Parts: sequence; structure tokens; C-alpha cells
Amino acid sequence: MTRTFDLSTRAMLVNLNLRNWSGRKFDKAVTDEVDRLHGSHDAGRYTKILIAGPAIAAVKRAASAIRKEHYRLTLPWRDAGERILPAAAFNEYSAKMRKLEAEFAAAADEFCRDYAASLATAAARLNGLYNPADYPAPGAIRGLFGCDVKISPLPSGNDFRVKLADEATRAIREAIEADTKASVDAAMREVWNRLYDGVKHMADRLGARPGKKGRRSPIFRDTIVENLRDLVAVLPKLNITGDKELARLRKEVEEKLCGDHPERLRRDAKLRKSKAKEAAAIADKMAGFMGG
Repeated sequence: MTRTFDLSTRAMLVNLNLRNWSGRKFDKAVTDEVDRLHGSHDAGRYTKILIAGPAIAAVKRAASAIRKEHYRLTLPWRDAGERILPAAAFNEYSAKMRKLEAEFAAAADEFCRDYAASLATAAARLNGLYNPADYPAPGAIRGLFGCDVKISPLPSGNDFRVKLADEATRAIREAIEADTKASVDAAMREVWNRLYDGVKHMADRLGARPGKKGRRSPIFRDTIVENLRDLVAVLPKLNITGDKELARLRKEVEEKLCGDHPERLRRDAKLRKSKAKEAAAIADKMAGFMGG
């Protein structure tokens, strides 16, 4: 699926560091007490909800939105937390992350402004389970929330400048380039898998048979089409190797599967059946290219 090319002009590495206090804590004493009460052992874990309410829920939603957008516009790169950010997606990524980071900061600010009052509410709500030691000090709570994005270039064998024998230098460069290519191959497999999973999911949902006689056809959410539309829109930016087969199949998905409104698909059994067959045929073609 990939070929040799200079990736440094097409992509970079991005590392998202998102800090978000969970407001939850494992309580070993209560867990042990439940085990003793029931004569069990390692039967479960009791996690206390230290802070409840809309303010901390808003912070969690904002953090989740950042993670979702970060993963939507990037591809995997090894296991150290860094991901590949295609150059074609850089402007969109930067603009959306700035907006989401601002929303996250505002939600964290609001939560921290009311944190002292939340402690009093938590003490009354938890009663005997309340332990002041579980909670960060009011003066330290804001520092537990934050979001940083670090961008760096992809490694290249040409960047290796240590003075060694030519043969050793060449071997190290080749190893770097081979390692980079392996990571790019893995990233492109995810792009293929994203599209395949979306198409296969549509084929399965649209092709699902009704239950007992007289029951309505299985209901599917609008997101079955909306998510696929979003995917085919972002996929050209994620196709960092310029894979022509992937581009061709993406276009076929867009033309055949993304044009109908979900409600029309729900009402029109004949259309739904036709689109299910088209989606299944595309999924089969993709599976062939993917070696499935």
C-alpha cells in the first residue's frame, strides 16, 4: 500500500499532553470491607465519585472532544504517545485544537472557581466515605488541568550526522528509514481500516433483517451516514502516501454511499437494500486490497 518517498514534506509528529483530574478515587478500605461482608476475594473495586455535578461533567466533555479530534486527524506512530499529523491536515488540526483547548480551559476555570463549594457538597454527599485527603488543595486544583501540543519532524536517515565509518553510517540510516517505513505502513493500515470499518458497518446495519413478522425494519442512527461522510471528507488528508487505490475507493464510497439522507434510507426498503449491497461489495473489494 505504500511506496518509497520523502515523508518529511507530507507529515510531522504531534504529541498531545492532556491533563485532566478525574474526580474519582479507588477506595481500598471499602473494597476490602465489601469482600469481608460477602466472603469474597478480589471480587471488584470500589471507586468513589469525589466530585459530582455539571461543572466537572463539562470539563470531561471538553477533554473528550480534544481527544476525539486529535485521533480523527492523526495516525498512529509507535507507542510513545506521538502520532502522525499529515501536513494537509495541519491547518484544520491547529484551528480546531485551539478552539477546543480554549473550551477546555474555560470549563476547567469554571470548575475550579466553585471547587471550594464543591468540597462542602461532597462531604455531605459521601458522608462516611468522605476523606479530605482524597482531594487536592484548592490552591493546587487548577494545575491539574492543562493541554499542550508538541510538534516535531519525522525522523529521517538523512538527519544522522554522527561521524562514523561510511558503512556504519549507511547501516544506521537504512535502519532509521526502514523503521520509519514500517511505522508509515502501520499508519496507512489504520486509514484503510477506518474506511473499511465504516463501510462494513453500513452494510451490516442497512442489510439487517427485521425481527418477527410485522415488526419494523431495524432502526439505525443518522450517524451511520454522517460518520461515513466525515470520514470520506478527512481521508484525503490522511492519505499521506498518496495511495491511489485508497483514493479511488474513497471516491466510490462518497459517490455511492454518502448521498442519501438517513431518513430516506429508513423509509425506503428497496433503496436500503440496494445501498446495503453496494456497501457490502465495496467492503469486499477493500478486504481484497487489505489482504483480508
